[in-house]
Amino acid sequence: MAIKIVGLGNSSLNASLTIIIQSSSNSSFTIKKSFNTFLPYVFVILCIGVVVLNSFVLVAFVKNRNLRTPFNIYIINLVLADLLQALFDLPFTLLGEFTPIWPLGRAGCNFALYAKWVFSAAVRNTHSLISLNRMWAVFMPISYRERHTRAIATALCLGTWVYVHIFLLPGLVLDSVVYRLDGDSCQLNTTAQRDWALPSQVVVYNSSVFIIGISYPLIWWKLRQRLKVDPGQKKEVEMRPVGPYRHACLCAPETSVRGTNDVAARNGREIDDLFTRRNGQLRMGETNEQNPANGSLDGQIPTGQRDPSRPSQSFIVLTYLVVGVIFCWSPIMIYFTMQIVTGYNNNLHYVAGTLLYYFNSLLDPFFFALAMAPLRATLWRILSLV
Repeated sequence: MAIKIVGLGNSSLNASLTIIIQSSSNSSFTIKKSFNTFLPYVFVILCIGVVVLNSFVLVAFVKNRNLRTPFNIYIINLVLADLLQALFDLPFTLLGEFTPIWPLGRAGCNFALYAKWVFSAAVRNTHSLISLNRMWAVFMPISYRERHTRAIATALCLGTWVYVHIFLLPGLVLDSVVYRLDGDSCQLNTTAQRDWALPSQVVVYNSSVFIIGISYPLIWWKLRQRLKVDPGQKKEVEMRPVGPYRHACLCAPETSVRGTNDVAARNGREIDDLFTRRNGQLRMGETNEQNPANGSLDGQIPTGQRDPSRPSQSFIVLTYLVVGVIFCWSPIMIYFTMQIVTGYNNNLHYVAGTLLYYFNSLLDPFFFALAMAPLRATLWRILSLV
């Protein structure tokens, strides 16, 4: 009697094994045994959770226009990317778990690969964009204050999507037309396109972890340096209206030239914490936890409303995102890089890395709600109406 083990599945996640036992009488039968049978159901729960939570956060941004600040445009873009990934990538992963043979043909495979590669890249590069935005804010505060608007933030987010497509579409199209290995599975033939696959993996995917990992310590160091600037005046902050639109401005008692210069340095420390009055309407700053629409400030913010030594909301958001990225993305990034370079294939590594990667999209809404008090208040108001 001989035992033949044949692996079936359209991805490495499908760990089903078909064991065919052949006897001397040429009789055979098939026993399909699933390894980790709970895995498909974990992905079902994960998919539903990501869709519901990110949709909930997106509704909050739609209903409260005060939340749509320049910095929060990047958060909205990340929520959209997470949502698109959950709607058009995770379902195909689930399909691969429940059906050992790809059932949707070449056209369905083309769309599934597009969704998997493009939306994943959009999520990763939006994280990079948030880190680079914080670098701009803390290292070039005057330029950030003068140039960073909702229009600029929107353009940068759209540019990220264009950049991702420029890198990935050539390989996806060539795979469909030339290199696709027809069979029971739906996978991109990266072996045949190693000259495209490896640079894309490094530039489009791996770079996000490097950018986030390198920029965060620099941002933290710069903020710490600014706290050391004349600490005796750290809390001597008042708000006074300036300019034709009575922009609120962080200012300190003008007792000396040095004191004024120190305040100028602290102004760049958190540009996002300002309220502005434009055309007679207040707009909520990115990091203040109060809604100015709820009370008349007459173009001013009371003295001492925010302690400059307190971490800004945008920095707290970045901190949560960095922690999630480092722990949730690194395993799958290492797996795919090794697979392209050496042909590495370890199912347990792939399963664990994939679960952690998608789990990060489930964590993002919690991170945003924890770090952003105005968003949290809006979410509670929406829940109270349900």
